[in-house]
Amino acid sequence: MKIKKYEDNLIIQKRNEIYFLPFLEILYVERFGNLTIIHTEEDEITIRFSLHGLIDLLPSYFMRSHKSYIVNIRRVKQMKVLRGDSTTYEAFFNHEKSALITKENVSLLVK
Repeated sequence: MKIKKYEDNLIIQKRNEIYFLPFLEILYVERFGNLTIIHTEEDEITIRFSLHGLIDLLPSYFMRSHKSYIVNIRRVKQMKVLRGDSTTYEAFFNHEKSALITKENVSLLVK
């Protein structure tokens, strides 16, 4: 598998498929075990690539929001404190998708 940045796109080449993902279509990226899942409004693309390596390929409006998430700040619609955990927020996007953001990272956004 190969992943690279080209202009305003993330290009992911898997065995039999090549994805061209415009950065603005990516809502968030989630690490789940040894898999990384890129969430868009329409799709979920599963790859084997670290969040650390991926954040270096993404524009500055993407934030490593949590140990398991990278969030596209331009696509966040709302944030709420996660029930029972005052140190973590849940960021909501369109289509009922959500990702986690630590309180420290929320503070960076709303200074």
